[in-house]
Amino acid sequence: MKPANKQTRIPRAEDVWELGCLIKEGESAALVGIGSAGLSRFAQSFCTERVKRFIFGDEWQRYLIVYIDGDGLVEDSAWGLYLGIIESIISELENSISLIVTYPNIQEVLVQLHNYQNNIIQAVSISPPLQALPSKQQIPRRLSSDAERILEYLSTEDPIFRTPSSIRIKLGFDSKHDFLSAIDELVIHSLVQWQDDWYDITIKGQEYLDQAEYQQKFATLSQSTLSVQYIAQQKPYLAYLWMTRAITMLFRALMFERIVFIFDKVDRLFKCESLDPMLFRHLKSLRDRHKYRLCYIIATRRAINQLTGTRLKEIENFYALVKVNNIPISLYNIEDAESMLQALMERNNFSIPKEVQTALVYLTGCHPNLLRLAFFVTIQNQNNLETMTGLRLQATSNDAVNWNQADKNRFKKALKEILVQSSLIRDESYAIWTSLSEAERVVLVRFADRAAVTEYPDVINLLLLEGLLVLENDKHYRIFSPIFETLIPWLAAISLEA
Repeated sequence: MKPANKQTRIPRAEDVWELGCLIKEGESAALVGIGSAGLSRFAQSFCTERVKRFIFGDEWQRYLIVYIDGDGLVEDSAWGLYLGIIESIISELENSISLIVTYPNIQEVLVQLHNYQNNIIQAVSISPPLQALPSKQQIPRRLSSDAERILEYLSTEDPIFRTPSSIRIKLGFDSKHDFLSAIDELVIHSLVQWQDDWYDITIKGQEYLDQAEYQQKFATLSQSTLSVQYIAQQKPYLAYLWMTRAITMLFRALMFERIVFIFDKVDRLFKCESLDPMLFRHLKSLRDRHKYRLCYIIATRRAINQLTGTRLKEIENFYALVKVNNIPISLYNIEDAESMLQALMERNNFSIPKEVQTALVYLTGCHPNLLRLAFFVTIQNQNNLETMTGLRLQATSNDAVNWNQADKNRFKKALKEILVQSSLIRDESYAIWTSLSEAERVVLVRFADRAAVTEYPDVINLLLLEGLLVLENDKHYRIFSPIFETLIPWLAAISLEA
């Protein structure tokens, strides 16, 4: 049940509440929204105090929600994403006055986070500590599951001393032969090194990864050792280790109930064929380690399975985290659109009559960016519209305007003519058009031509979810915006030219 007390309206409150409930339950989710429909603004709103109070009430400060902008990554890679996560955590903590006040030790935490950040950056240039490593120091595209389990254990545990048998039992290897075979696989690929007979194992990992003294300390280790050796070419693994330490430290030092990572504008990462799928296995492993205390929210313009295509099987375990909670972020409803117009009028100190607001909402179909641009185009063309219609656009109050139905229809027609000729509206419409799949464009062209559309049922359902099609009276479909519908022939033509 939603909180009843809402002093200020929160856009897309139902979607906010749905996602908030999932976060409270420790669930991950996928958000999908068409281009320029406000998906990023929706995702960013979860970092605001207003939305967090709306969802979590008095417990809102116990939820750390971190927004990671895919467009801000240094590079489209695992290393780039890990660095982006750390930088975004630091930014969120440094810019939240309420967190600084609530957690007295936050400055010490920030110092440690900056150290982790520097370690990740330095991972690019770390030299391997052992000169005797083989020349081909590349991790294979796919390790065996046994080797991955051992590597995960060695690379994420704090330095410890254990016998080989205790490690084998800890990881559930019934067969000593299988265990040693997996170790040999890691040795071949220069991920671990062991010497002489196995009596005791000294596992060295994160503590010395980027310190100059590592070479000296390694040289003094007793024989019969096995040490995790991360090498210069494998900077994602170094970055992953430091990121995992940072998150563990956050939970311990600040006692957050939950940490939520919102990954926005990461379509490119899922489409990138050269991206090592180990990234997604690492993220899945990290979430498994912290269970429901760590959540991922993935915001993309297309569904993840559409972005990855046949490579979906490479990230299927990660995809399983979010696919069951798929939330389509559609266009605004009428109340949200009207609220947006009120905010625009207040910020720009320009009041327009209720009749003009209603026309703008109808013509733009409640598309947030179209509505915003149409508002400014209307202001810029105030004189033209008044000349064309003989009606006043601005009055001292809404009550001062009294239009009959003929006036409203005349104004709506004049406003539509001006909007479809505006370069701002055309550019925005083109941005929407290019964010759609070929099948979606075909269906919209058919509807714009008033042609019967009996095939493409899945595409029609998708367009309904996106808000680009509207079902009226459970019988007829219409395109969401009259101005967008008018521009479809032009959009289709320039797409062919491109």
